[in-house]
Amino acid sequence: MKRKAVCFRAADHVIALETDRDDLFRYYQWKTRLLSADESSADIRVCIAINKLPQGIPYKAVNTNECVDDLHTSLWKNDSDGGFCILVPEESLHRMMDKSSMLAHHLLSILAEHGTVLLHSCGLAYGDKGILIAGYPGIGKSTLAVSWMQRGNGYLSDDTVWLSNGTMFPVESTIHPEKNKPGLPLGKGHTFNLDAGSDHKAHLDLTGSESQFVRKIPVRMLIALRRGNREEPEIQADMPLEYISHALVSTMKVMNVSRDYLGQFRTETAKLKSLPSYALILGKDTYRNAEKLENLLKEGDRDVQIE
Repeated sequence: MKRKAVCFRAADHVIALETDRDDLFRYYQWKTRLLSADESSADIRVCIAINKLPQGIPYKAVNTNECVDDLHTSLWKNDSDGGFCILVPEESLHRMMDKSSMLAHHLLSILAEHGTVLLHSCGLAYGDKGILIAGYPGIGKSTLAVSWMQRGNGYLSDDTVWLSNGTMFPVESTIHPEKNKPGLPLGKGHTFNLDAGSDHKAHLDLTGSESQFVRKIPVRMLIALRRGNREEPEIQADMPLEYISHALVSTMKVMNVSRDYLGQFRTETAKLKSLPSYALILGKDTYRNAEKLENLLKEGDRDVQIE
Protein backbone atom coordinates (compact mmCIF):
# COMPACT_ATOMS: atom_id res chain seq x y z
CA MET A 1 0.00 0.00 0.00
CA LYS A 2 1.41 3.36 -1.00
CA ARG A 3 2.01 5.98 1.62
CA LYS A 4 0.66 9.49 1.39
CA ALA A 5 2.73 11.67 -0.92
CA VAL A 6 5.28 14.01 0.61
CA CYS A 7 4.65 17.42 -0.95
CA PHE A 8 7.07 20.32 -1.15
CA ARG A 9 7.38 23.58 -3.03
CA ALA A 10 10.15 24.27 -5.51
CA ALA A 11 9.81 27.82 -6.82
CA ASP A 12 6.19 28.04 -8.08
CA HIS A 13 5.80 24.27 -8.40
CA VAL A 14 4.34 21.93 -5.81
CA ILE A 15 5.78 18.44 -6.19
CA ALA A 16 4.37 15.24 -4.72
CA LEU A 17 6.79 12.37 -4.10
CA GLU A 18 5.20 8.95 -3.56
CA THR A 19 6.85 5.72 -2.47
CA ASP A 20 5.98 2.46 -0.76
CA ARG A 21 9.25 1.89 1.12
CA ASP A 22 9.83 3.11 4.68
CA ASP A 23 13.51 3.91 4.14
CA LEU A 24 12.83 5.80 0.95
CA PHE A 25 9.96 7.66 2.57
CA ARG A 26 12.08 8.71 5.54
CA TYR A 27 14.85 9.84 3.22
CA TYR A 28 12.57 12.02 1.14
CA GLN A 29 10.71 13.29 4.19
CA TRP A 30 14.06 14.57 5.48
CA LYS A 31 15.11 15.85 2.06
CA THR A 32 11.89 17.73 1.40
CA ARG A 33 12.03 19.47 4.75
CA LEU A 34 15.08 21.23 3.36
CA LEU A 35 13.01 22.22 0.34
CA SER A 36 10.16 23.90 2.25
CA ALA A 37 7.32 21.50 2.98
CA ASP A 38 3.95 22.37 1.47
CA GLU A 39 0.63 20.52 1.68
CA SER A 40 -0.89 22.19 -1.40
CA SER A 41 -2.18 20.07 -4.26
CA ALA A 42 0.68 19.08 -6.55
CA ASP A 43 1.15 20.02 -10.19
CA ILE A 44 4.08 17.58 -10.61
CA ARG A 45 3.81 13.99 -9.40
CA VAL A 46 6.80 11.69 -9.01
CA CYS A 47 6.55 8.09 -7.86
CA ILE A 48 9.56 6.15 -6.61
CA ALA A 49 9.50 2.47 -7.49
CA ILE A 50 11.72 -0.36 -6.27
CA ASN A 51 13.15 -2.80 -8.83
CA LYS A 52 10.41 -2.49 -11.48
CA LEU A 53 8.17 0.15 -13.01
CA PRO A 54 4.47 0.25 -12.08
CA GLN A 55 2.39 -1.99 -14.32
CA GLY A 56 0.00 -0.58 -16.89
CA ILE A 57 1.67 2.84 -17.14
CA PRO A 58 3.44 3.73 -20.43
CA TYR A 59 6.71 5.07 -19.01
CA LYS A 60 9.59 5.97 -21.30
CA ALA A 61 13.21 6.61 -20.29
CA VAL A 62 13.85 10.34 -20.13
CA ASN A 63 17.29 10.08 -21.77
CA THR A 64 18.18 7.44 -24.32
CA ASN A 65 21.61 7.16 -22.72
CA GLU A 66 20.12 6.71 -19.23
CA CYS A 67 21.89 3.88 -17.46
CA VAL A 68 19.23 1.20 -16.89
CA ASP A 69 20.58 -1.80 -15.02
CA ASP A 70 20.51 -3.53 -11.62
CA LEU A 71 22.65 -0.89 -9.88
CA HIS A 72 21.74 2.60 -11.12
CA THR A 73 18.68 4.73 -10.48
CA SER A 74 16.89 5.93 -13.62
CA LEU A 75 14.26 8.49 -14.54
CA TRP A 76 11.11 7.69 -16.54
CA LYS A 77 8.21 9.80 -17.79
CA ASN A 78 4.59 9.14 -18.65
CA ASP A 79 3.87 11.43 -21.59
CA SER A 80 0.11 10.92 -21.28
CA ASP A 81 -0.19 12.63 -17.89
CA GLY A 82 3.22 14.28 -17.42
CA GLY A 83 4.06 12.19 -14.36
CA PHE A 84 7.50 10.80 -13.57
CA CYS A 85 8.92 7.68 -11.96
CA ILE A 86 12.35 7.26 -10.37
CA LEU A 87 13.29 3.58 -10.55
CA VAL A 88 15.56 2.45 -7.72
CA PRO A 89 17.15 -1.02 -7.80
CA GLU A 90 17.12 -2.87 -4.48
CA GLU A 91 20.92 -3.02 -4.57
CA SER A 92 21.12 0.78 -4.59
CA LEU A 93 19.01 1.44 -1.49
CA HIS A 94 21.84 1.38 1.07
CA ARG A 95 24.05 3.60 -1.09
CA MET A 96 21.20 6.00 -1.80
CA MET A 97 20.72 6.58 1.92
CA ASP A 98 24.34 7.75 2.19
CA LYS A 99 24.59 9.74 -1.04
CA SER A 100 21.68 12.12 -1.62
CA SER A 101 23.01 12.98 -5.08
CA MET A 102 22.01 9.55 -6.38
CA LEU A 103 18.37 10.63 -6.55
CA ALA A 104 18.59 14.41 -6.34
CA HIS A 105 19.89 14.81 -9.90
CA HIS A 106 16.68 13.17 -11.21
CA LEU A 107 14.64 15.75 -9.34
CA LEU A 108 16.70 18.53 -10.90
CA SER A 109 15.98 17.09 -14.35
CA ILE A 110 12.24 17.12 -13.66
CA LEU A 111 12.29 20.72 -12.48
CA ALA A 112 14.47 21.80 -15.41
CA GLU A 113 11.76 20.55 -17.73
CA HIS A 114 9.39 22.89 -15.87
CA GLY A 115 11.66 25.91 -16.21
CA THR A 116 13.24 25.86 -12.74
CA VAL A 117 16.86 25.34 -11.68
CA LEU A 118 18.45 24.87 -8.28
CA LEU A 119 21.53 27.03 -7.73
CA HIS A 120 24.31 26.90 -5.17
CA SER A 121 24.07 30.58 -4.29
CA CYS A 122 23.00 33.16 -1.74
CA GLY A 123 19.81 35.16 -2.27
CA LEU A 124 19.46 38.57 -0.63
CA ALA A 125 16.99 41.43 -1.01
CA TYR A 126 17.35 45.19 -0.89
CA GLY A 127 13.87 46.65 -0.95
CA ASP A 128 12.22 45.20 -4.05
CA LYS A 129 15.52 44.18 -5.69
CA GLY A 130 16.99 40.70 -5.53
CA ILE A 131 20.75 40.13 -5.34
CA LEU A 132 22.00 36.77 -6.57
CA ILE A 133 25.36 36.06 -4.93
CA ALA A 134 27.70 33.43 -6.37
CA GLY A 135 30.62 32.02 -4.47
CA TYR A 136 32.53 28.80 -4.15
CA PRO A 137 31.92 26.63 -1.04
CA GLY A 138 33.34 28.09 2.14
CA ILE A 139 34.00 31.58 0.79
CA GLY A 140 31.54 33.28 3.16
CA LYS A 141 28.06 33.44 1.61
CA SER A 142 26.31 32.51 4.85
CA THR A 143 28.41 34.88 6.96
CA LEU A 144 27.65 37.74 4.57
CA ALA A 145 23.94 36.87 4.74
CA VAL A 146 23.98 37.13 8.54
CA SER A 147 25.62 40.57 8.50
CA TRP A 148 23.23 41.63 5.73
CA MET A 149 20.26 40.71 7.93
CA GLN A 150 21.80 42.48 10.92
CA ARG A 151 21.66 45.66 8.87
CA GLY A 152 17.90 45.18 8.50
CA ASN A 153 17.85 43.96 4.90
CA GLY A 154 15.91 41.14 3.29
CA TYR A 155 16.96 37.49 3.10
CA LEU A 156 15.97 34.48 0.99
CA SER A 157 18.61 31.80 1.47
CA ASP A 158 22.28 31.72 2.35
CA ASP A 159 23.36 28.73 0.26
CA THR A 160 20.73 27.51 -2.22
CA VAL A 161 17.98 29.17 -4.27
CA TRP A 162 15.53 28.17 -6.97
CA LEU A 163 15.73 30.35 -10.09
CA SER A 164 12.77 30.49 -12.45
CA ASN A 165 12.29 33.05 -15.23
CA GLY A 166 14.58 35.56 -13.56
CA THR A 167 12.97 35.27 -10.12
CA MET A 168 14.64 33.83 -7.02
CA PHE A 169 12.81 31.59 -4.56
CA PRO A 170 14.32 30.49 -1.22
CA VAL A 171 15.28 26.97 -0.25
CA GLU A 172 14.93 26.54 3.50
CA SER A 173 18.40 26.72 4.95
CA THR A 174 20.33 26.91 8.20
CA ILE A 175 18.96 30.39 8.89
CA HIS A 176 15.26 30.12 9.69
CA PRO A 177 12.79 32.74 10.99
CA GLU A 178 10.92 30.32 13.26
CA LYS A 179 13.96 29.33 15.29
CA ASN A 180 15.45 31.52 17.98
CA LYS A 181 18.85 29.83 17.68
CA PRO A 182 18.89 28.58 14.09
CA GLY A 183 22.20 26.75 14.22
CA LEU A 184 24.25 28.74 11.73
CA PRO A 185 27.94 28.37 12.56
CA LEU A 186 29.80 31.53 11.56
CA GLY A 187 33.36 31.96 10.37
CA LYS A 188 36.30 33.18 12.40
CA GLY A 189 36.57 36.88 13.10
CA HIS A 190 32.83 37.37 13.58
CA THR A 191 31.42 39.84 16.09
CA PHE A 192 28.56 37.72 17.42
CA ASN A 193 28.23 36.23 20.89
CA LEU A 194 29.24 32.66 21.47
CA ASP A 195 26.58 30.16 22.43
CA ALA A 196 28.13 27.93 25.09
CA GLY A 197 25.31 25.43 24.73
CA SER A 198 26.13 24.56 21.13
CA ASP A 199 29.74 23.54 20.86
CA HIS A 200 31.02 27.09 21.30
CA LYS A 201 29.90 28.17 17.84
CA ALA A 202 28.29 31.54 17.28
CA HIS A 203 24.62 31.67 16.31
CA LEU A 204 22.30 34.42 15.18
CA ASP A 205 19.26 35.32 17.26
CA LEU A 206 16.43 35.98 14.78
CA THR A 207 13.83 37.21 17.26
CA GLY A 208 11.74 39.93 15.64
CA SER A 209 13.31 39.54 12.18
CA GLU A 210 10.51 37.52 10.55
CA SER A 211 9.59 40.39 8.22
CA GLN A 212 13.05 40.26 6.65
CA PHE A 213 12.44 36.82 5.15
CA VAL A 214 11.38 37.12 1.52
CA ARG A 215 9.37 34.42 -0.31
CA LYS A 216 10.41 35.45 -3.84
CA ILE A 217 11.98 38.40 -5.62
CA PRO A 218 13.23 39.22 -9.14
CA VAL A 219 17.00 39.26 -9.63
CA ARG A 220 18.29 42.79 -10.28
CA MET A 221 22.02 42.44 -9.56
CA LEU A 222 24.69 39.72 -9.72
CA ILE A 223 27.53 39.54 -7.22
CA ALA A 224 30.52 37.20 -7.24
CA LEU A 225 32.33 36.81 -3.92
CA ARG A 226 36.11 36.73 -3.99
CA ARG A 227 38.63 36.45 -1.18
CA GLY A 228 40.92 39.39 -0.50
CA ASN A 229 43.92 40.07 1.72
CA ARG A 230 43.05 43.63 2.72
CA GLU A 231 41.25 44.99 5.73
CA GLU A 232 38.55 46.79 3.73
CA PRO A 233 36.27 45.18 1.11
CA GLU A 234 36.40 46.32 -2.51
CA ILE A 235 34.00 46.38 -5.45
CA GLN A 236 35.11 45.32 -8.91
CA ALA A 237 32.69 46.37 -11.68
CA ASP A 238 31.59 44.44 -14.77
CA MET A 239 32.27 40.95 -13.49
CA PRO A 240 32.16 38.44 -16.38
CA LEU A 241 29.02 36.32 -16.32
CA GLU A 242 31.14 33.26 -17.10
CA TYR A 243 32.87 33.48 -13.72
CA ILE A 244 29.55 33.93 -11.95
CA SER A 245 28.10 30.94 -13.83
CA HIS A 246 31.00 28.72 -12.80
CA ALA A 247 30.51 29.67 -9.16
CA LEU A 248 26.75 29.11 -9.35
CA VAL A 249 27.12 25.58 -10.68
CA SER A 250 30.09 24.72 -8.42
CA THR A 251 28.41 22.14 -6.20
CA MET A 252 25.85 21.04 -8.77
CA LYS A 253 28.59 19.17 -10.61
CA VAL A 254 28.95 16.66 -7.81
CA MET A 255 25.26 15.85 -8.16
CA ASN A 256 25.77 14.45 -11.67
CA VAL A 257 23.28 16.91 -13.12
CA SER A 258 21.61 16.01 -16.39
CA ARG A 259 21.83 17.70 -19.75
CA ASP A 260 18.28 18.98 -19.17
CA TYR A 261 19.43 20.79 -16.06
CA LEU A 262 22.51 22.27 -17.73
CA GLY A 263 20.40 23.41 -20.68
CA GLN A 264 17.89 25.14 -18.40
CA PHE A 265 20.76 26.59 -16.37
CA ARG A 266 22.15 28.23 -19.51
CA THR A 267 18.68 29.52 -20.42
CA GLU A 268 18.20 31.10 -17.01
CA THR A 269 21.65 32.65 -16.79
CA ALA A 270 21.28 34.07 -20.31
CA LYS A 271 18.32 36.09 -18.98
CA LEU A 272 20.66 37.68 -16.42
CA LYS A 273 23.24 38.97 -18.91
CA SER A 274 21.83 42.49 -19.02
CA LEU A 275 21.93 42.93 -15.24
CA PRO A 276 24.68 44.83 -13.41
CA SER A 277 27.37 42.41 -12.24
CA TYR A 278 30.15 43.00 -9.74
CA ALA A 279 32.73 41.19 -7.67
CA LEU A 280 32.74 41.84 -3.93
CA ILE A 281 36.32 41.30 -2.77
CA LEU A 282 35.84 40.43 0.87
CA GLY A 283 37.61 42.25 3.68
CA LYS A 284 38.30 40.87 7.14
CA ASP A 285 35.29 42.49 8.85
CA THR A 286 32.08 40.69 7.84
CA TYR A 287 29.88 43.63 8.87
CA ARG A 288 31.90 45.98 6.63
CA ASN A 289 31.46 43.54 3.74
CA ALA A 290 27.68 43.78 4.08
CA GLU A 291 27.91 47.58 4.39
CA LYS A 292 29.94 47.76 1.16
CA LEU A 293 27.32 45.73 -0.69
CA GLU A 294 24.52 47.89 0.71
CA ASN A 295 26.31 51.07 -0.41
CA LEU A 296 26.60 49.60 -3.91
CA LEU A 297 22.84 49.10 -4.01
CA LYS A 298 22.26 52.64 -2.75
CA GLU A 299 24.52 54.02 -5.49
CA GLY A 300 22.56 51.97 -8.00
CA ASP A 301 19.34 53.60 -6.82
CA ARG A 302 20.82 57.06 -7.30
CA ASP A 303 22.94 56.66 -10.42
CA VAL A 304 22.33 53.45 -12.33
CA GLN A 305 18.56 53.27 -11.82
CA ILE A 306 18.38 49.48 -11.85
CA GLU A 307 15.05 48.53 -13.42
